Amino acid sequence: MDDATRDEVDRLRLARQDTLISVRKSCDEFREVFIRGYFSDPHNLELIRSMKGNFCAGSGRALRNAAVVGTHTMASIENYEFRNRLQHIDLPVLVITGTDDIFPAEAMIEWEAALPNARLVLLERAGHYPQIERPDEFFRIVNEFMMRP
Repeated sequence: MDDATRDEVDRLRLARQDTLISVRKSCDEFREVFIRGYFSDPHNLELIRSMKGNFCAGSGRALRNAAVVGTHTMASIENYEFRNRLQHIDLPVLVITGTDDIFPAEAMIEWEAALPNARLVLLERAGHYPQIERPDEFFRIVNEFMMRP
């Protein structure tokens, strides 16, 4: 996420603490800016807006408490180590991520190494949602994976 986007996210995060009347508007603005960080091209608003789902569609109470819930959720899983359990999964696993994902590719490389029968695909010019940014390539890879014996 670039500095300008990060500053805008911080400004909107503070705005989310406003009254119930403004919480939905500030959430919508926050989502519009925050979600850009998950895409390879944060300025392709047409593509970003094509994404289905909206975490701002919840109740005012849910929106006001989202930051608290998110903070506690992340704190509860922050030190959870599951990679040592992955070695016991003997099914084929396909891990697809974009080279511009907000989560580092190194983490996905660790997943591939920890899973005994995994295949990692890094899609160029894609972020966290390669199925939206590169659908033809993404679904071709998924279909090939699903069809293999």
